[in-house]
Amino acid sequence: MDALAAGVITLEQLDEAELSEELAYLAPEERAVYIEDMQIRREELRQRIQELSQERRRHVATKIRAQGLDDSRSFDAVLRQKIREQLEASGWEPPEQ
Repeated sequence: MDALAAGVITLEQLDEAELSEELAYLAPEERAVYIEDMQIRREELRQRIQELSQERRRHVATKIRAQGLDDSRSFDAVLRQKIREQLEASGWEPPEQ
């Protein structure tokens, strides 16, 4: 799906033997419609995951503030910092959040 969406490969270039059972039984025109529908659905799911992730971060931050905790010492924060330090030591610049 990703290769099709990126234009790396076209549906016509795919070998019938490489297709999933769902796609193998569809006519070529139906495959194109099915794949387009799946790509739309995947994008909707990606967006929903991002929304839920942001909502979770806000919720956790609110709870931490309400309890007066220092989130800089939480397991997640310490783990992220250690990974960031290791990446920077290897010469790779991690993206800022």
